[in-house]
Amino acid sequence: MFKKKESTSSFETIFKLTIVILAIAIVFFLPFYWYYKYQGQGIAMYLVLIVFTSPFIKHTFKDFIYFKKNEISNAFLNINTLLAFFFILNVIAFIYFGLKTLINIYVLIGLYVLNYFPIITNSIKKQKSNIAEVFFTLTISAFLVVNFQFSSNSRVEVYSFHNRYQKSKNGSYKTTLIILEDNKYDEYIGIRTFLDFSEIKGYHITYTIKEGFFGLEFVHSYKFNY
Repeated sequence: MFKKKESTSSFETIFKLTIVILAIAIVFFLPFYWYYKYQGQGIAMYLVLIVFTSPFIKHTFKDFIYFKKNEISNAFLNINTLLAFFFILNVIAFIYFGLKTLINIYVLIGLYVLNYFPIITNSIKKQKSNIAEVFFTLTISAFLVVNFQFSSNSRVEVYSFHNRYQKSKNGSYKTTLIILEDNKYDEYIGIRTFLDFSEIKGYHITYTIKEGFFGLEFVHSYKFNY
């Protein structure tokens, strides 16, 4: 498994490991999953896929599967790797938990920026950040997760709504941001913005709102209805 090679960066190692895992999944797990899911059609789909991906799989098992001793562990313990990984976690937490929480989105963004203030300061001073400063970037995300997971006092609120229109050079177009009656929750853009128009149906929206562990309310679920 280990082979002496030239020095590689942490990101190169992680990218290479990702490719190896993907190749292993295609060869050893995907055929069983597709057979379970689609029976004979799944096997046919897999055979087509394996024909198109065979050069990629051959190259992966021939060249990519070899790692130097401690290369993988060193890559994941690298400060820059952790910072990138935590940044991704923060983005996920912001979208999944932050936008559901009844806190002004600009305040929330400001809090996240403050989390990165030590890192930004060190970057300006051209100094290397330490592990404590990197973990500090998770503070707001951890706060949101705990607030969300340990909740109580559920209530249901129903509002009529209409879509917001955005002006452009060619006129105006409908957006996936909705406006609730009496401009309710006007300051909370996250709970009024949706991925696509197919999700927005009817003339009313029902929110199930809970009180979080730290007292911040959040939208636990919603449903459109007529």
